[in-house]
Amino acid sequence: APRATWMVVVNPDCMHCRARLAELLRRPRDPARDAALGVLLVDVPRRPPLPDDPERLDGGLYWDSLGVWRSRWGHRVYGEVLVFAPDGTRERDVGPDLDPGAASSR
Repeated sequence: APRATWMVVVNPDCMHCRARLAELLRRPRDPARDAALGVLLVDVPRRPPLPDDPERLDGGLYWDSLGVWRSRWGHRVYGEVLVFAPDGTRERDVGPDLDPGAASSR
């Protein structure tokens, strides 16, 4: 069944981004019920290598090669989580210090 996705905005050179991603990866998640977790790599000039364990990112790993996150969407906050509904529409953005699960409308 389709499910929601939490897409974490990460710049690999940012230690806060890496910490935010690690925190979300540590959370226990039930794949049948909870949101998938993905990463949107931003402000990276070249495609980075795949992580050691990409299967933990069941929401995918995406490289914003065109800079859409910053230039078209006007975003600037590393570590934010973009929350997508099961049908792919963006529902909301959650700041880097907030829990995307607490803001959920489950």
